[in-house]
Formats: sequence, C-alpha cells, structure tokens
Amino acid sequence: MSGKDEAELSRLMRAAIAGDERAYADFLHRIAALVRGFARRKIVQGGVDPEDVVQETLLAIHVKRHTWRQDAPVLPWVYAIARFKLIDAFRRRGRRIEIDVDDIAETFAEPETETVSERDINRALDGLSPA
Repeated sequence: MSGKDEAELSRLMRAAIAGDERAYADFLHRIAALVRGFARRKIVQGGVDPEDVVQETLLAIHVKRHTWRQDAPVLPWVYAIARFKLIDAFRRRGRRIEIDVDDIAETFAEPETETVSERDINRALDGLSPA
C-alpha cells in the first residue's frame, strides 16, 4: 500500500471520527479488504475462518476507534488489532489431537502387566536381607 493510500485511509478515519458516515463506510470497506488479505496469509491451516477474523477486527475498530491517535498512521493501529484478533481466534480453536480409541486400546491393557511386575519386584526386594 502506498503512502498516498495510507494517508487517504487516515483522512477517512478522521472524517469518520468527526461523524461522516459515508467516510466511515468507505474506510471500513477498504480496511476489510486489507484485513481479509492479512488473515488469509497468516492462516495456513484450517480451523480458523479468515472472515471471523475480519468481522472481529472491524467490530474492535468500531468500538475502539476513539483510541486511534489522529496524528499517527492508521494502518499500524489496524494491523495490531487484526493481529490480536487472529491470535484470539487461534486460542479459541485450541490445539486438539484426535486419536482413535482402537489405536490406543493396547496401551490401556499394559498398566495391569506393569502393576504385576512392580508387585513381583517389591515382593522380591522385601525378601532380601539387609546388608
């Protein structure tokens, strides 16, 4: 994105904060496209929908738009919000490993064998005389 484009986005955001609804709609439309591209590049596996990240980011921008410093570029602020929303989405997804019960059925049977062996070892140790 060129400096001119970023300056235009900053201008639109300033106008939006001043109450210009058309500027705000234009700003959100442009930002949505940028955030969508950002989310798609960062999400390499399934499980997180880029559109969820876009919607969460736009909502956060709407709620927190008063926190943007008007003398600062708007894009770093937007991308910071998008990054945090992406992290939140990954956290919500969690990391789950699915294992078929048949794959571990033998593992469940093994502790009995180990317990018997442990019992035999303890019995043998108890039978030893102190040195």
